[in-house]
Amino acid sequence: MALLGTLGLFSIDTCVPAFSAIGAAAGATPLQLQQTFSAYLFGFAFMNLFHGALPASFGRRPVVLCELAAFTLASAGCALS
Repeated sequence: MALLGTLGLFSIDTCVPAFSAIGAAAGATPLQLQQTFSAYLFGFAFMNLFHGALPASFGRRPVVLCELAAFTLASAGCALS
C-alpha cells in the first residue's frame, strides 16, 4: 500500500524533467505544458474525494485493482500518443 501511495508522485517526478524535450517534440508552448501538468494534478486531487468512499462500499482490493488497471491503460495511452 505504501508503494501505491507513491505511484502518483513518481509519475510526476518522471515527467517534469522531460518537459523541455516533450515541448520540443510536440511543438508545445510552456503554457500548454503547464496546463497538462495542471490537468493531471486536478484529476489527482479530484479522485481523493472518492478514495475513501469507494473502498468502504466495494472493499479495498477491487478498488485498488480497478484503479491500477485504469492508471496502466492511461499511461499506455499517453506513451502511445
